[in-house]
Amino acid sequence: MFLRIDFAILSDYMDIVKDFKDGLDRIIHPNKNRDKMSIEKAIRFYYRVMVLPLIVSVVLGFIFGSVYGPMGLFSVFGPLSGHGGILSGILSVVYVLLIFLVLIPVEIIINAAILQLFSKLIFKIWKGDISKTVTAVMFSELPVVLFYWLLFIPIVKYVVIIPIIIATILALLITIILELWSIYVLVVSLAVQHNISKLRAFAGWLLPIVILFVVVEVLIILVFALGSL
Repeated sequence: MFLRIDFAILSDYMDIVKDFKDGLDRIIHPNKNRDKMSIEKAIRFYYRVMVLPLIVSVVLGFIFGSVYGPMGLFSVFGPLSGHGGILSGILSVVYVLLIFLVLIPVEIIINAAILQLFSKLIFKIWKGDISKTVTAVMFSELPVVLFYWLLFIPIVKYVVIIPIIIATILALLITIILELWSIYVLVVSLAVQHNISKLRAFAGWLLPIVILFVVVEVLIILVFALGSL
């Protein structure tokens, strides 16, 4: 009985590690990301790959929150939780769960819809359907997802004696590296999914960003201009 349970646990652990390695292989070799996935299958693939990083991030998030106070948007509850302690750790865990289980999947769908609107319907950069774009965007989220736990590096201040400013700078550098890695994976994945050149895929990613940035800037200027009348 207990032996069967142990084997079941071991099997589940091996599956989690296998999924993590699969995700890691996809971001190291994004040219392999040619899978034809439906939107549902792409999101399910994401949920499989993120299990191990989620577990690690939950543990580190609890420690981080217990030491520094609640993370992200939940930092507004810092005064209520005493800027540390068990309550802050729990709030940080909830924040991590919210990111992994809700916000990132929603972000995948929204970003893919924006890319598809501009790069297929308006600029005709590619002809593939939205499931291909969702798949490419999903792969591009994996560098951040798989290594999200590295963003808790300021914790090392309490393990080794280094100034908190150095730990914070390291966390910032890690964030920049992961974001650039995500862009690279996105461009290559868009290229192989839609069977286009990497240059066209890069244009398909960049054009919506530039257009949306200009639109937002114009709206801000108009708001200030109308407010001064």
